[in-house]
Amino acid sequence: MLREIFIVFILVFSTGVSGLDLQTAFKAIDQSRKGPFSLNYQQGTESRTVTGQGWPKGEHLFQAAFREDQFARALANEESFYVGNLFTTNYFELMGEYVFGDAYGSHPLDHNALLAQSPAARAKAMTMVRHWVLEKHYIQHFPLSGLARGFRTWGVSDTANEIEYARYFFDFYLSAIKTKDEFAILPAMLLLKASPVGESPSIERARILVAEAYDYFATRFAAQDPRLNRMREIRNAVHNQMSPEIVGMIDQYDRDFPYYRKEGHTNLFKVREILLVYYAVGPKVVLTAAKELDDSKLIAAAQDLIDAGPRLEQLLNLSEQGAQLRLHLPSVPYFKKTDALKALAVIAQYLNKEVTALSTIESPAVLKVIVNTVYMEGFLITDNWKLYVEELADLKTAKAGVGLLAEVSEIGQLTLGQAFEPALDQWLLLEPKMQYFVDNSIKASALNTAAITAEKLTHKGL
Repeated sequence: MLREIFIVFILVFSTGVSGLDLQTAFKAIDQSRKGPFSLNYQQGTESRTVTGQGWPKGEHLFQAAFREDQFARALANEESFYVGNLFTTNYFELMGEYVFGDAYGSHPLDHNALLAQSPAARAKAMTMVRHWVLEKHYIQHFPLSGLARGFRTWGVSDTANEIEYARYFFDFYLSAIKTKDEFAILPAMLLLKASPVGESPSIERARILVAEAYDYFATRFAAQDPRLNRMREIRNAVHNQMSPEIVGMIDQYDRDFPYYRKEGHTNLFKVREILLVYYAVGPKVVLTAAKELDDSKLIAAAQDLIDAGPRLEQLLNLSEQGAQLRLHLPSVPYFKKTDALKALAVIAQYLNKEVTALSTIESPAVLKVIVNTVYMEGFLITDNWKLYVEELADLKTAKAGVGLLAEVSEIGQLTLGQAFEPALDQWLLLEPKMQYFVDNSIKASALNTAAITAEKLTHKGL
């Protein structure tokens, strides 16, 4: 099936560190009570103090736990392997190193000075983001690990500060990367979705929850037990073809099999909550994001959706405006970069939802919406996107573009692999199950929308 996508990564570990060294340091971090973190500090512009032991000198900036010295900081400095990633400390560290000459010192904030140093700082920022996204995936899939435990420790970070510094970080990151750094967009998009400024719930989390539920009950019930069969259907739907109908499937399961609620199980209900929020994203949410960005064309496209409804013409217009925003992201003003990335994420989420719900997909315009959305999410670089848009112009029917959708999916997968080199190789060396990062990222993206649409076109015989 087209949506069952797998990539074989050749594990070439080229960072110069031996596997034993990386594995030993990571194991030590995982066994520490606070994982990768030091004590909790209050950071001021002139000093930092341990939380509870006085107030720092100068203006107070944030409260957070920095990377601990022996292993987490050493891995960052010597092997460019970043764990313990927080927006406060990562942004502060970049500014300290490239503006004030000391990554671990105390200093005021000078955003313009850091921007001026972006040619020197961009490579480290890009490495941070790659590892940051992978660390979040690891924590989700290994919630009992020491790394995950460290993030649950009280005082590791303050939510209000994280929101503030997330905007600082994204504004800088998106301003620092160059036109040639197009592979850096995809990690930024994935990080934003999992950040405090991203409003979308984690579909990956829904997949983890439903898989945990199924695996547990597979040990209790016989293979053909109706309770297990129906749960298998829910699991497969969540993993392969996300749609609002899954909420109804869960509700029906609750009605037909009261044992689940009576025994106090909750995973399916948590999945239901995630999907309700995810599929509640509508044109008003898109309009709000467009207004925050103050993009008149996006505002008009979102308003047209509200007035006319999610017809294909309106969806195509929104996708084209979103693709133009992605194309001209470098020219978005510095302190609007985060708003632009957030708008792209919201538009893509909305379009993925609407396209998978379309009952009529004969028009090649559907394919153009998908290709534009894949581009918005960062799975296509600009040259590839332009090429596919040109090819779409010659199509008479959507079915004629099934091969094109398959090619877009293949290129998108390759983009994902390139975007996370060499960080993913390092994480795979530590934990082979990190390979599922690839599949989960694809299934939560417009590449999955492309696969679902291609399958519909193939099986309907349109």
